[in-house]
Amino acid sequence: MKQTTQAAAGLIEQSATPVPVAQQKPQILLIIDDPHTDWAKYFQGKKVNGEFEIRVEQAEFSELNLAAYSTAGCMVDMQVIRNGTKVVRSFKPDFVLIRQHAYSMALGEDFRSLIIGLQYGGVHSVNSLFSIYNFCSKPWVFSQLIKIVSSLGPEKFPLVEQTFFPSHKQMVSNLVSLFEWYNVLQKKLRLHKSLSCRSRVIPLHGNVHSTSFSSITFICFQAWFMIALIFPNI
Repeated sequence: MKQTTQAAAGLIEQSATPVPVAQQKPQILLIIDDPHTDWAKYFQGKKVNGEFEIRVEQAEFSELNLAAYSTAGCMVDMQVIRNGTKVVRSFKPDFVLIRQHAYSMALGEDFRSLIIGLQYGGVHSVNSLFSIYNFCSKPWVFSQLIKIVSSLGPEKFPLVEQTFFPSHKQMVSNLVSLFEWYNVLQKKLRLHKSLSCRSRVIPLHGNVHSTSFSSITFICFQAWFMIALIFPNI
């Protein structure tokens, strides 16, 4: 009777039933890369902070589309071909690893809008989305290097001089005058070359021969001219 009273009062420990542990939702890692590297095998069995499993989604820039919301993050649509089968999935990435160039001058290879969408949706990335977007423009990167030269000095941070034109029109105007000068000089060199063609080979010792000075001069000039077109400040 005494034990019954104690049990009713809750003083005796009851056999506790095990509470099922809720399975943690896996963290989605979006890897933007070509299919030659299977990134899923490198993260197989890995966990974030020892508790969150990692689910890898891999695709190229051309296989992705997205919608980003200011309050709801970023939703990515992926359409890839795996072993001849078209795979279509939608997911919300927690992290993104970018292993492809986001911008190229080739037709249809400007994916900067996807970088903006990931940034808009607050997706974390390596490298940072800010740096990836900035590196899409080489002149912009070079302008940052110019700032380093201004702070450290050319002795500590030497930088090759370059010239920036806002469009091709200004560059073409400079090239036109350069080509006119080149055409006049080329005619003179051709005349000089024709006069010296008979003495193109000069014997030195025995069977050893050397190209004539005029031919070497003409070849060097052509090489210098091509360098001048690429680096106008040299």
